[in-house]
Amino acid sequence: MEITRSSNTNSDSILNDFVDPKYRHTFVESNIRNGLAFQLRAMRLAKKLSQEQLAAEFGNPKLQPVISRYENPDYGKYSLTTLQALARLFDVALVVRFEPFSKLIKTMKQSAKVPLAVPSFVQENREGIISAILEHEPLRANTSKLVEQKFYRPTFLLPKKLEAVTEHTDPQYYEQYPQQEATYATQ
Repeated sequence: MEITRSSNTNSDSILNDFVDPKYRHTFVESNIRNGLAFQLRAMRLAKKLSQEQLAAEFGNPKLQPVISRYENPDYGKYSLTTLQALARLFDVALVVRFEPFSKLIKTMKQSAKVPLAVPSFVQENREGIISAILEHEPLRANTSKLVEQKFYRPTFLLPKKLEAVTEHTDPQYYEQYPQQEATYATQ
């Protein structure tokens, strides 16, 4: 049985509802709780595992009640460490990021009929999906350096006045400053 997302995407209704900040934020919280719970259940079922068998793969078959809680949309108290461990267990990527509401709505509309069970890296690699993507758009060799420069800004680059803070998306902006082993500001 394949489990898919279902959504009501009446544009006017969504926009009217999203005007209310309380609704917006409750919607996001509910979407996270429901999405994680249903997706975990779908991935477990795709592997043809019982909750007890998944708990055993997680390290202890007596953790079946914990797996049951994770699959309950009312739970919603996942730690990042737990989500990372589950991603590792299912051999899938975990992506956690802040997004604008426009992207959330667009993603929801696009994924309304997408299966919730995510293929593992091994499955995607076996089917040639990973290599096809890398051939189409190869990763740049210096990606990690650019990410570090762009997102982990050394503290000596931070302006003293808050109103002077600007986002610099051009990596060359950071090249004008001397690079040194510094404490990085990650907050």
